[in-house]
Amino acid sequence: MSMAGSQLTAPTDGWHLWTPRTTSAAEFETIATAVNEFAPDEFACEGSRWGQYGAAWLKERAIETYPSIVTRVYLRNGLLEAFYGLSGATVRLTQRHRTTAGGGTVGLSPVQPATLLAWFGLHRDATTSFGEILSHAVGVALEVRDLQGSLVLVIDPFDEHVADMLTALYPFRRAVATVPGAPRRLWMPLVSSD
Repeated sequence: MSMAGSQLTAPTDGWHLWTPRTTSAAEFETIATAVNEFAPDEFACEGSRWGQYGAAWLKERAIETYPSIVTRVYLRNGLLEAFYGLSGATVRLTQRHRTTAGGGTVGLSPVQPATLLAWFGLHRDATTSFGEILSHAVGVALEVRDLQGSLVLVIDPFDEHVADMLTALYPFRRAVATVPGAPRRLWMPLVSSD
């Protein structure tokens, strides 16, 4: 997997960067159409509107937030099944969390560099899962970690429904609270199998 993403050729099934460079390329007309037709799944989070907000961000803001947030889209048979956006961030971790994340404790500040999974979404007819989004995002975050340092992957859950779902199904932990009343940032260590 390369952070450089796909070349400017006709889109095939798989992950593609969605940036101003790709949106201006005639070869990516399929992606532009798929973005405009994206219909979100609500992630089975009763009462959450995360999917609707994510779809609106993808259609209206993803291009203009580049390079602060870099978006990737997943195509399968011409359908945009999934997307996510990554950005740099920080997270406040306890000493125990820093050790768990693989950072040790000597000389490490409680505020650590992180890769933020800023936005993500699944199409309501997707065969792709959030686990596949997460796996790809972690792969990119591992490359970032090795290039500039990033101890963990973080998500700012839209609401407690999303936070509860993510912590129940995936190895996310709740970070130290920084905003009273808001869901706590979720984090998972960036560890590779190599």
